[in-house]
Amino acid sequence: MCFRLLTGIGIGAVSMAAPLYVAEVAAANRRGPLGTAFQLLVTVGISLAYVIGSAVSWSWLAVTGASLSFMHAILLLIAPETPRFLLVKSDRQVMSHRAAIV
Repeated sequence: MCFRLLTGIGIGAVSMAAPLYVAEVAAANRRGPLGTAFQLLVTVGISLAYVIGSAVSWSWLAVTGASLSFMHAILLLIAPETPRFLLVKSDRQVMSHRAAIV
């Protein structure tokens, strides 16, 4: 029961933070499609969990979910900082370089 609570809190935090991160990092003409893609992929992921869950045991479903979460945590380490974070940090040179890339 405790892990369900932690999972719910984690999913709630990601559901709030991911669209906010996309809104800060993406160019203005890409924000809408990327925000839509996030919600679409959440829905597809839930549907896949139901399909996979009906084909495998609950333990394999848990291992699959944990491995995807671990992979997400590793990939999060290479995500770029947001312009807002760089502005607070006063790293204007890096911020202008990142803005030119996006």
